[in-house]
Amino acid sequence: MRGRAVLTSGWFLSIWSGLPNSIWLAILRTVPQTGGLVRVLAEPNFDALRLRLSVLRAERELTYEQLAERSGVSRATLIAMETGSPRSRRPEQPASRGSLESWWRIAHALDVDLGDLLASLDEPA
Repeated sequence: MRGRAVLTSGWFLSIWSGLPNSIWLAILRTVPQTGGLVRVLAEPNFDALRLRLSVLRAERELTYEQLAERSGVSRATLIAMETGSPRSRRPEQPASRGSLESWWRIAHALDVDLGDLLASLDEPA
């Protein structure tokens, strides 16, 4: 399996490398019974993350324009992140695998914890 892990403050931060020049982040809770060890996933579930973003945006009745204004992430990037479609600048990399900063901005704009949003990466495919 690819990846490396760091345990900090009860959270497990796993940095994934799959495609060239891409970094994947998933925050997973540690399991006390395992002595601080947690399972490592083979691949993060980006379909679940995109669905979670779509549901949260719909629940808050936000348009892409409104979420872009609140988050500082462009409308085009939000659409690409939610649909998983490639952006014209980097067609080989789906936007849903974008920067941690973009996901952080979106989480705060939707008033959800970043860890809760990214936890969907751990859902079974």
